Amino acid sequence: MGNRFGIKSVDANFFPAIKRFMKLPSFRGLVGGKPNFAYFFVGMVENPLESKQKSLDRLIYLDPHLVRKQNATNCTSQPRSIHMSQLDPCMSFGFLIRSEKELAEFSEQLFEGIQQDKPYQIFHIVDDDADDLEGSKSIISFGTIYQ
Repeated sequence: MGNRFGIKSVDANFFPAIKRFMKLPSFRGLVGGKPNFAYFFVGMVENPLESKQKSLDRLIYLDPHLVRKQNATNCTSQPRSIHMSQLDPCMSFGFLIRSEKELAEFSEQLFEGIQQDKPYQIFHIVDDDADDLEGSKSIISFGTIYQ
């Protein structure tokens, strides 16, 4: 599901919504980066609510352009991360949904997240024949949800 969260940088008001959807069980990754760099984000280091250090909200990424020899564990000893404020505003979320049950659960989680994130929701729900972006719980189709 592709999205744009600002003109030149991500509006910080979207950070809670981005983090919320990265926590869903069906989340598989976020394709994005920073200007002139593309990354695949697989997780995050979240700032504890009681902490005043805002620098802890970082996304952990893999660089798809970096080629390494395959090894038994296929991991790195130095995970890479960037602060959410460095993100390019264009990004795409990847979710894996394997059954109708998982689709129903995902739709419910998406709807709940949208309600919590207003007016900075990152997904919108619309009726099949709606002219605007207000609507009821529905089914997903490439970033927009249709009933």
